[in-house]
Formats: sequence, C-alpha cells, structure tokens
Amino acid sequence: MKKTKKNCLSILCLALTIVIFGGIYVKNRAGAAVTQYAWVAYWDADSGIEELDREKNNLAGVSVFALNFDEHGKFVYPREWKKLNDAVTKTGVGNKYLTVVNDVFSTKGRTFPKDLKVLKLLFRDEKTSLNHVTELIKETKKGGYDGLEIDYEGLWKDPDLVKKYQLFLQQLAAESAKANLPVRIILEPSASFGQINWPQGPEYVVMLYNLYGTHSTQDGPKANALFIAKTILSMSYLPENKGVAFSLGGCRWLDGSKGVFLSTAEVRGLDKYKKGEPIRDAISHAMHFTYEKAGKTGVCWYADTETLRYWTSIAKTLGIKKIFLWRLGHNF
Repeated sequence: MKKTKKNCLSILCLALTIVIFGGIYVKNRAGAAVTQYAWVAYWDADSGIEELDREKNNLAGVSVFALNFDEHGKFVYPREWKKLNDAVTKTGVGNKYLTVVNDVFSTKGRTFPKDLKVLKLLFRDEKTSLNHVTELIKETKKGGYDGLEIDYEGLWKDPDLVKKYQLFLQQLAAESAKANLPVRIILEPSASFGQINWPQGPEYVVMLYNLYGTHSTQDGPKANALFIAKTILSMSYLPENKGVAFSLGGCRWLDGSKGVFLSTAEVRGLDKYKKGEPIRDAISHAMHFTYEKAGKTGVCWYADTETLRYWTSIAKTLGIKKIFLWRLGHNF
C-alpha cells in the first residue's frame, strides 16, 4: 500500500510538472522509442487500407476491427470483412490480430453497441464461458491471424458480470497459452483495475481517449496530461505486458449538443467555417477552434502530429513502450 501511495504521489507530481512546463520535462526525459500499432475498421476499409499501406513500415502490427455477434451469441462478420482482411494481408504489415467486440447485429436488422446481454449469454456459466473461449481460438486460427484481441466494454457497473469476465479471462489465458496464440485485452480507462486478478499471459491495452466526446456537452480534448498520467497510474494493477491507445481525429460540439466524433478529413472540412486560427491547448497540446455553420456556433477539438507526439512522450516517461492508434482512415 505504501509503495502504491508513493507511486501515486510521484506520478501526480510528474503530471503537474507536465502541465506547468508544457511538456519540457517529458521531452527531456522521454526514453527508448515506442512500438506503434493501429486498427483498421470495416466501415472505412478503403481509406484505412490506403493509410496502412503508406504507414506499414512504421507499424509493428495491425488489428482488424471487428468480429461481432448476433443476439444468440453467434459470430457475425461485416459484409466488408473479406475485402478488408485480404487487403490487410496483402500489405504485409507486422502481426495481424482479429478484434472481437460485444456489438450485436440482430437478425431483425437492429444494432446494439457494447451489448451486455450477449456477454451475459456467453458467460452464463463456467461451461458456456469455456466454450466461448474455445470458439474464439478456433475462429482466430481458422482465419490465419497472428493473435486475438478482445474488446468487451460497458460491463464495469455490473459486479456479477465483472466476476464472470474475470473467469473468462482466466480461461482465455490458459487455453490460448496451450494453443500458442497471443491474446490482447482492450480496456476502457474507467475499468475497475483493482477489482480483478488479471491473469498473466495476455497483453493489456487501455484506451486513453474520450475524456471529452460523445458523452459530454462540454467541449474539450480526447486526452490531456493529467488524464493520461492518472490512468497509467491505475494500470499498475495490470501485468507488465501493457500498452495504451490514443485516438486520431477529433470531436465537434454545436450549440451545446453532445459531441460528434470526426476524422481528420472531416475536421479539415470545417476549415471554411472557422472563426480565426486554431489554438493549441497548453495542457493537452490538442488543437481547437470555433466555427459558425448554418447560423449555429460550434467548437472543434482535434489531435495533430504534435498532439500525438506529446501524448506519446508522456506515456513513454511513465514507462509505456507500446502505443496503439485508433484508427487508420481519412487521417492523412
């Protein structure tokens, strides 16, 4: 406990230094180079592949997003999957992971993002959970992927589901080790890191974005120095094989409504409506500007190259050596 408190104080002091001195401390202390990975998504396959082909020499691997479910817990591949998967393979980029998410595409045509009902179905008991693990490994092997990535979200307010999720992770760690299949677990920054005994073996990646976003009417950056430092501190409960993810693009707010995510290309599309030049925020190093469209006033925040460099330097200073980017497509 004393060690945790000491680490907490050290990292919060470091975060304060970052904020006050605008990153000078980080730039002087950033150590060895990080390894970069990225996602490509089926709904933006063409642009994602184009960017992957251009950036592949800078990436150690790519995750193909994403395998979904129907309401009965059966796997559902998007229509664009084969085209996307074949194109990713053709680029020859590093390791290729299959990403599985708890989004449900029902047989009636409805979509349920981050659905908990399907997780409760899959984790109903020890037997069904183990069966799900077996099917995941089989599907990954059948598709010729180098690894499996699990992105199950939204479960942290349900204690019973959290317990079942922990059992699932333990089973997955054990069975994937037998199958010699690398596994990566994607986690929300709001995850209850201290409430689970995280099994050794899998790699853990925490999403460091959406500090402000579609859930908020207040505008702001997707991440800032304090948010990054505090979240990495909370990751001390995780095994050492871990990384963090940052988000490309930006978010806009119009007349007090909730945020809407934008690709970098969509941010540029607001150029003609801008009122003045973009300003770099001192705490996050993100860019922001106001704009007026159809008689309404809006604010847009986004990350540019300097923003990502700054966020990455903070993570590096705090011991993180693997950086993941969400996502390729309409960024460059």
